Parts: sequence; structure tokens; C-alpha cells
Amino acid sequence: MLKALSTPTNRRRTVFLLTACALLALGAAWVGIDDNPPGISLAYLSAATFAAAFTHPWRSPRSFRRLMYAAAGGFVVFAVLHNVFHAGASIPDLPRLAQQIFSGFGIASFFIAVLLCPPVFVLGAVAALVMSRRHPGS
Repeated sequence: MLKALSTPTNRRRTVFLLTACALLALGAAWVGIDDNPPGISLAYLSAATFAAAFTHPWRSPRSFRRLMYAAAGGFVVFAVLHNVFHAGASIPDLPRLAQQIFSGFGIASFFIAVLLCPPVFVLGAVAALVMSRRHPGS
């Protein structure tokens, strides 16, 4: 992440990508993502742009493969966490505040697993393929 802010050129690209991410997220919110393919596409593009804002200086295919593996592992971990938090929120003897906290963590885990991990996985896969063609043997 620090490499994305290390030089003036990298800072400009990072700010540009973060601005594009925010505009795409606002577009997704405006259009709506509830059973709406254009809104879901905008949300996925926003997540991919957010990841690209911090990975654009990388030039090693190995780094992008690691990003791809981390996104795949993150999908599994956050899907399981969603189920665990949902089950925790369903315990009837739990105080109301604890149920709401578990429910909030469950929703956050669901959104990370469904809206963040897949586009980051695709970004890692495509960038690893492109970088391996540019730098064979890495």
C-alpha cells in the first residue's frame, strides 16, 4: 500500500482510482443493487477499482497471484463468518445489543464475501496473467 503513495505519479494514480471508486459506488447506490444487474456491476467495478488503487504499482505476477489466493481464501472465511454471526444473532437468550452487534458483523461479512472478494479475485487473476506475459519467468 505504501508503494501506491511513494511517488507523485503513483499518488496521482491512486487518487484518480479512489475517486473513480467513489463515483462508481455512488452510481451503484443511486441505481440500487437489489436485483439490479447494472447496480451490481457498478458495485463490482467499484470494488475492483478500490483494489487497483493500492495494487497498481505492483509488477510481479507472484504478488497478483497472492492477491488472487487471498481473495479466494477471504471469500471462504467471510462466508463462514457470516454464518457464524448469523447463528450468534439468532440466540434467543442473548441481550438485544449483542444480537444487533452479531447481526451487523454478519451483514458486513456477507458484503465482504459477496461484493469485495470476487472482483479482487478477478483483478488478481487478470493482472497475474498480464504480468506473467510481460515478465516471463517471474
